[in-house]
Amino acid sequence: MGATGQVLRATGVNYDIRKAEPYAAYDKIEFDVPTREDGDAYSRIWVIRDEMIQSVHIIMQCFEKMPEGEVYNKIPNPFKWKIPEGKTYVRVESSRGELGLYLVSNGEDKPYRVHFRTPSYPHGLTILEKLLKNASIADVGNIMISLYVTAPEIDR
Repeated sequence: MGATGQVLRATGVNYDIRKAEPYAAYDKIEFDVPTREDGDAYSRIWVIRDEMIQSVHIIMQCFEKMPEGEVYNKIPNPFKWKIPEGKTYVRVESSRGELGLYLVSNGEDKPYRVHFRTPSYPHGLTILEKLLKNASIADVGNIMISLYVTAPEIDR
């Protein structure tokens, strides 16, 4: 159904893009991927809580491993970039799950096509519909909050 992030990990699946395909400095950082087994709203909230604790451990390790010296902070002008011809898909682990970017370029200064794959789309449409079936009205708010859906990501 397209579940990622805490929604997937709350069902017992130990999957995190930072571990599966490390990027940036994640291959030099030690952290656990929190999981729960029940797949319900309570499990999703506990995974989010556990991920916040892991985030603090990640930040502390980054501080400890940060090299000494000056920081290069000159940002090149993006309006002068030439985007090489081709297509690519890149993804990162965001706070709500997999955030992907598909980009197609025809070699000009602007991309030909850009599409974001956000976790709110499958969580807020496909998964929410299944979870609300036979749920009580009192549970709707908790279910929706535990999916961590951001409405503007769906309306595209």
